[in-house]
Amino acid sequence: MDSKSGKITALLLLLLLASCDKFEMRGFILSYESANERFEQSKEWNKTHDFRNIDVVTDDYTLFVMADSHVGGTKNLDLFLSKAMEANAAAAVMVGDLTTGHAADLITLKNHLPHQDTLPTFQITGNLDLYFDGWKQFYTLFGSSSY
Repeated sequence: MDSKSGKITALLLLLLLASCDKFEMRGFILSYESANERFEQSKEWNKTHDFRNIDVVTDDYTLFVMADSHVGGTKNLDLFLSKAMEANAAAAVMVGDLTTGHAADLITLKNHLPHQDTLPTFQITGNLDLYFDGWKQFYTLFGSSSY
């Protein structure tokens, strides 16, 4: 496909998405809940669950942070987690676009995380994690997305 036809295709796709009633897109591209609603739900979850601390015994500690992992497969996730544990990291923070937007990917992520006593992990949703009504699945598996 040449550059001109690629631009036309992108423009047509943009026009199609812009012309859709945004409520028809809820659950697929848009979340049923607004960012404010998800934040409020996270605050409520935090009130009813123990506050998670990152305990360190020295002023010299390591946090591992990743973003845009797009878990579908687990090779890179497993590598990240093993490196964090090898480095005796105080915690691992996973910021946004943890998955490709499918419920099965969130389950895969959950199943590959080490026990919180081994390596505390903190997951924060991104836009891809909300596709296909993903907030409900994320909230069920991880609870809060705000710490």
